[in-house]
Amino acid sequence: IMFQDITTLLLEPKAFRDTVDLFVQRYKDKNISVVA
Repeated sequence: IMFQDITTLLLEPKAFRDTVDLFVQRYKDKNISVVA
């Protein structure tokens, strides 16, 4: 497991939202029930 510092991403609301949207598109059909 690799952990990355996402502080700068959290400070930019649009960049954070765009990133979340990319993850949603990539994984929405993967039947994921939990993210830790």
